[in-house]
Amino acid sequence: MELLEHVNWIAIVVCVVAAMALGFVWYGPLFGKLWLELMGWGTKNEAELKEMQSKAMPGYAVMAVGAAVMALVLQAVLHATGAATVGAAVIVAALLWLGFVATSTLGTAMFSDTDKRLWALNEGYVLVQMVLFAVILTLLAA
Repeated sequence: MELLEHVNWIAIVVCVVAAMALGFVWYGPLFGKLWLELMGWGTKNEAELKEMQSKAMPGYAVMAVGAAVMALVLQAVLHATGAATVGAAVIVAALLWLGFVATSTLGTAMFSDTDKRLWALNEGYVLVQMVLFAVILTLLAA
């Protein structure tokens, strides 16, 4: 496939590392307490939270693979659309988020019993991640 011929693997790895760092900050210092509350885990003590964290390693691996797939697809779309500047790439990433991520997850959120702020928090992370990927992929384009 021609689109996969243009893969910049260094940029993909940088995107994965950036996604993990963003997740650490987003669900830690920035919004960690709110996220725990919205997930219903705000009443857990420190030992319970550490135990949950120790069982999370498979989840981190899945997130890393997902970030790599997202970066690969975004890189292919940026190449296919000719979005060669940071500004154009950010617009493409934001439109992809709005057209596919936000619209597909909002319906599920509306019919669930979960707090809609959890949807906003989680999908806000995905938007920032996609925009960050667009910047990285554009700046590291060969």
